[in-house]
Amino acid sequence: MCKCADQISQGMKETHNLDGHIIDYELLSGKSFSTFRYKTVNSKGKESTKDTFILHSFCPFCGEKYESKIEEIPHA
Repeated sequence: MCKCADQISQGMKETHNLDGHIIDYELLSGKSFSTFRYKTVNSKGKESTKDTFILHSFCPFCGEKYESKIEEIPHA
């Protein structure tokens, strides 16, 4: 697996004096993901905010395909 995300996070922390995590990772697979927030309006005109998560299958920085860390269970 590439180290792009680690290198970019470290560079951003040093350059902008940031603390904590910068890039989000899914716990089981270790893949990065993006969060998109959008607003919807129902039929009565009430606004609500929703989040959508997109799990990356490739590194968003260099394009290298992520390796699968989850082993498939064989069917009996």
